[in-house]
Amino acid sequence: MSKNKIFIVVISIIFLCGCASTKAPSGWLESASDVDYHAWGGWLYLEVIPDKAKSVQDYKVNYKESDLKIGGGEFITFQDSLVYVINNNKVVNVPFNRIYRAELEIASNKKMGLAIWSSLGFLSTISHGFLLMFSGPAWMIFGTASTVSESNRNRFVSNTPDYSWWINANKFSRFPQGLPKNYDLSTLKSKVIKD
Repeated sequence: MSKNKIFIVVISIIFLCGCASTKAPSGWLESASDVDYHAWGGWLYLEVIPDKAKSVQDYKVNYKESDLKIGGGEFITFQDSLVYVINNNKVVNVPFNRIYRAELEIASNKKMGLAIWSSLGFLSTISHGFLLMFSGPAWMIFGTASTVSESNRNRFVSNTPDYSWWINANKFSRFPQGLPKNYDLSTLKSKVIKD
C-alpha cells in the first residue's frame, strides 16, 4: 500500500471517530422534526457522586471516577432541587447537587450521514491533482467541523450542572412545569422504544 493510500485511510478513520455518541437506547430518540409533537422528555444520562461523598468538591478530592453511579432514563422533571428520571417504569429522584455530570439528548441527529458524505468528499480529492493540497484540507476541516457540530446538536452537557442549568434543561422534560399536585409517580410508564 502506498504512503498516500495509508494517509487517506488513516485520516478517514480519524475523521469518522471524532463524533459524540448517544447514550440513549437505539430507537428512543425522535427526529428533530418530531420533537414538538411528542409528550416525552429527553434522554438524561447522569453521573452521580457516591452517597459517602459530602459534595461534588469532596468527590473530586477524595474519590475516583469508578465510584460514580451511572445511569440514564427519560427526564421527567426538575422540581424542588430534585431531578426525576424514569427507566423501565421505575422513577428515581436525585438531588441536583449530587450530580457530577449530566447529558441531556432531546432528538436524534444525522451525524453518520454527514460523516460519510464528508469522507467521500475528502476521498474524491484524489482526482484533483495539484489542487488536492487545497481541496483535501478544505474537505477535512469543514467536513470535520460539520460532523462534530451535528453530533452535538440537540445535546446539552454539563459537568457539575448548577441550579440554572436544570431550570433551562427542564423545558425538555415530560413535565416542564413540574409534577402535578398529588401526582402518583407509580402510575408513570416508560416510553416504548420503536424497533
